[in-house]
Amino acid sequence: MGLSQELYISGLADAQEEDDLWWQMRALQDLGWEDELERFFRDNAERIEAEGTETFRALLAEAQGRENDALEHRKEAVRRGEQPYWFSGSDAEDDDDPEPDAETT
Repeated sequence: MGLSQELYISGLADAQEEDDLWWQMRALQDLGWEDELERFFRDNAERIEAEGTETFRALLAEAQGRENDALEHRKEAVRRGEQPYWFSGSDAEDDDDPEPDAETT
């Protein structure tokens, strides 16, 4: 096992401990663990639908083979100007890099 794989596994464990679904998914993707990723989407589908961003919902729909729904979620993400890396769960107020105020740009 290489160092990068060990780091992703460590990151996955941290994300699981922090209950951060987005980073759990990202670690599973980067590790290439397809079976675990499929199980992740199956086990967390309700929560992603309820709390996830449109981008996250699109990824869920793709994982479930619902391509038309995935496309609609992606369109909605663009309409909302959604940041694709952000998950709107319980950590939403902890964003370290908030969008600038309209007055300052």
